[in-house]
Amino acid sequence: MSYWFLFRYLFPLLLQYDSTAEDSDKTESLGVGSSVQIAKNMHAVRASQALSRLSGLCTEGSSTPYNATAADALRALLTPKLASMLKDQLPKDLLIKLNTNLESPEVIGVNF
Repeated sequence: MSYWFLFRYLFPLLLQYDSTAEDSDKTESLGVGSSVQIAKNMHAVRASQALSRLSGLCTEGSSTPYNATAADALRALLTPKLASMLKDQLPKDLLIKLNTNLESPEVIGVNF
């Protein structure tokens, strides 16, 4: 089965995450812009969970079997270190690393 079709739609959602939208004060009135970003963040989290389950990398007691082809493709797209972060139940660490402009030796392969 070709997973590129699914990756084509799920992967860009990961790159729309913005951690600053969650840091804003909850008492401030939410405008349309922040509502859109909150929705994008939710989609990024769900896309991360979907990729984790698709590849079988999830560890949360899921009955999804390991899929070597999908896992290898994710390691090629992300880097092995970042792909291993798909195992986390809360993918915020992965999403923050993917969407920061900080260069570090462990994630330098993601900055195109």
